[in-house]
Amino acid sequence: MKLHEILSSLREEKALKQHEVAERIHVAASTVSSYETGSSQPSYPILISLADLYDVSIDFLLGRTRIKLPFQRIEQGFHTESGVFPLNMLYHLSLESKEWIAKLVCILYENEQCKRKQKP
Repeated sequence: MKLHEILSSLREEKALKQHEVAERIHVAASTVSSYETGSSQPSYPILISLADLYDVSIDFLLGRTRIKLPFQRIEQGFHTESGVFPLNMLYHLSLESKEWIAKLVCILYENEQCKRKQKP
């Protein structure tokens, strides 16, 4: 997808009107419309505002990844009962360890999916 399609889709997902987006990122509603039709491109500061508004990464906005999660949330890690697990630690592991983690995550994900299906 192209930037203008992604912007339009994200706005619809959030159930926002163009004028609401415009107010939040401090531009005119016609400017938001031009972004969504592809007739103009947002500046870098506006891209940051849009990414923050829609809670996605700029790479997602630009179509470089299908992962919506902003990178700062990945860097922050996730909370567990024993504390915060920083995901960036995974990058320093050996390839073999990463393979084990990938397999374990797949098993845990499938287990969670089964649990959700079993709920009445």
